Amino acid sequence: THSPNLKIIPGSLKLSKFEINLNNSNLNRLKLAIKTLRGKFDFILIDCSSSLGYLTLNSFVASDSIIIPLQCEFYAMDGLRNLLTTIKRIKKMFNSKLTIEGILMTMYDNRLTHNRHIINELKTNFKDLIFKTIIKRNTSISEAPSFGMSVLNYKINSEGSSNYLNLSREIMNNQTSKRQKSLAKKIPQILKDNEEDIS
Repeated sequence: THSPNLKIIPGSLKLSKFEINLNNSNLNRLKLAIKTLRGKFDFILIDCSSSLGYLTLNSFVASDSIIIPLQCEFYAMDGLRNLLTTIKRIKKMFNSKLTIEGILMTMYDNRLTHNRHIINELKTNFKDLIFKTIIKRNTSISEAPSFGMSVLNYKINSEGSSNYLNLSREIMNNQTSKRQKSLAKKIPQILKDNEEDIS
């Protein structure tokens, strides 16, 4: 891509044959395919369709965590329940390490009372899972793909760019915080092990 540290593997319409073919029961296929890439990138993002088909389930099995983008609409919130049930099943049967990175509110318009109501409902029900960053409805985000660019390359000073930069910072801060917490949990065990060795 134009960005030196960003590489993209594009999807293809040919992938739809995997969705249709019911004989595909191997949900580890993508996990095995990206195994060799893990050490080369800080983050690997897999963009999934909104359907819970074979490709999306493969993505869940291959992932460490999931970002759930959610439009500020009632039906999107209703679909969230089905998605969470599927994630729970995948976690139980195929990928015990799978976590939810967060629920990302998108296409938000603060002029609409309904949008504000949806966000309040989600914050009440999902508390810490909701990202602080909200992606607002923004013309630049809609226009950028028609120029073959990300919103950051298209209009860096737009509100859409600002929203996505804030989201990136929030995710990186969350990751750093998780690493520190997991290390803090390990320290007492390390000390205990060392004491036993010394004894």
